[in-house]
Amino acid sequence: MKRNFRAKGIILAGMLACMSVLFGGCAKQNGKKAAADGGAVKPKVGIVIWGSSDALARMSIKIMSRLVELSGGESVVNTDGYSPEIQIQAVENLIAGGCNGIIIVNSSDTMLPRLAQLCENNQVYWGLMWRRIMDPVIAKQVESSKYFIGYTAEDEEEIGYRMGKSLADAGCKECAVVTRDVGDTTHDSRNRGFDKACAETGLKRVAEVRGSLGSQGVMEAVEKFLIGYPQLDSIYLTGGTDGFLEGALAALDKHGKRGKIKVAVVDFIDAEQMKSYLKDGTLYAISGGHYVDPVFTMSMIVNAIQGNRLSDKAEGISLHFIKLNSYDDAVNYYKYVENEQENLLAYNDDELKQMIRKYNPALTVDDLHTKAASYSIDDVMTRHGNK
Repeated sequence: MKRNFRAKGIILAGMLACMSVLFGGCAKQNGKKAAADGGAVKPKVGIVIWGSSDALARMSIKIMSRLVELSGGESVVNTDGYSPEIQIQAVENLIAGGCNGIIIVNSSDTMLPRLAQLCENNQVYWGLMWRRIMDPVIAKQVESSKYFIGYTAEDEEEIGYRMGKSLADAGCKECAVVTRDVGDTTHDSRNRGFDKACAETGLKRVAEVRGSLGSQGVMEAVEKFLIGYPQLDSIYLTGGTDGFLEGALAALDKHGKRGKIKVAVVDFIDAEQMKSYLKDGTLYAISGGHYVDPVFTMSMIVNAIQGNRLSDKAEGISLHFIKLNSYDDAVNYYKYVENEQENLLAYNDDELKQMIRKYNPALTVDDLHTKAASYSIDDVMTRHGNK
C-alpha cells in the first residue's frame, strides 16, 4: 500500500509540475511534438493578424496557409485584436492549443521581448510579417533568442517617399495624412518617407489624424480636414485597410470632393473596387501587392519546425511594394498576381514547394532573399508564362 501511495504521489507531483507554469514544464515539448509522415515534425502555425476580410489579410492568409498545408501541416488564424496585450494573449492561446510556430504582425516593438520569452519557454519558432524591429535595444534582445527566425518587410520608408513624391509631381501643395499611432513601426516608417518627400518638394503636411479609428472615425477626421483647410488638394493614407479608405471616401462624397482631391494610399483593396477607383479618378495612386510578404517568413518558420532551419541567425528579408497609377496597371496585377476568381497566387504550388526543404533539399535562405527581391508584376508574368 505504501508503494501504491508513493506512486500516486509521484504521478500527482508530475501533473502539478506541468500545470504550475501556464506554458512551461510539459508544455515545453509543444515545439517538438506532432510527428508527421516519415517522422518529420508536423507544423501547426498560429497566424496573428488584425482581420481576415480585407483583401490584404485575406490573400496573405491564403498563401501562408497553402504553404503550411503543402508542408504537411496546418495553420490557425487569430484575429482577436491589434493591441499588444490582446496579441500576447492570442499567442498564449495558440501555444496552449498546440501551435509549434507563430507568425505575427506585431502592433509595437515593445511587446516583442515578452513574445520572445513566451516562445522561448515553449520552444516555439516564430517570426514577423510586414514588420522590422526598429528599436535597436529590443532588436538585439529578440534576435538573441534561438526561436526567433526573423521577419519579412517592405521598404516602408521608400514607399512613403514614393507616394509623397507622386502627389507633389501631380502638382499637389497641401496634404492631410491619415495614419496609425506613433510607435507602430510600419506606419512610422511610411510617415518618415512621406516627410522626406515633403521636404524635397515643398508639399506640406497641413493636418493629420492618428489611431485605430475605423471607418467612422476616419470619416469624421477627413470632414474636419475639408472644412478646416479649404485649399487641401490631397490626402495620404499610410494604410487603407480596416475601414480607413472607406471612411475617407465617405467624407469626400459627403462634401462633393471625390475625384477632386487626389488620394494616395498604401495597401491594396478588393480587386474590382480598386480598378474602378483608378479608372474614375477616386484614387490617384495605390501601392501594395505585399500579400506575398508573409510567405517568406512562413517558409523560414516551417523549415525550422521540421528541423531544416535555413539560417543560424535571425534573417531580415525585404520586398518592394507594387505601385499602381492606372486602370491598366490594376488589370494586369489582378489577372496575373492576385487572381481570386481563378484561385491564382503569385506563387503556385510547385513554387511554394520549392520554399520547403522537404521538397527542395538544396533550398537556402539566400534563395528566399533572391525570390523576394525579384518580386514584381513582370516577375510573376514571366514565371507563369504570361509574358
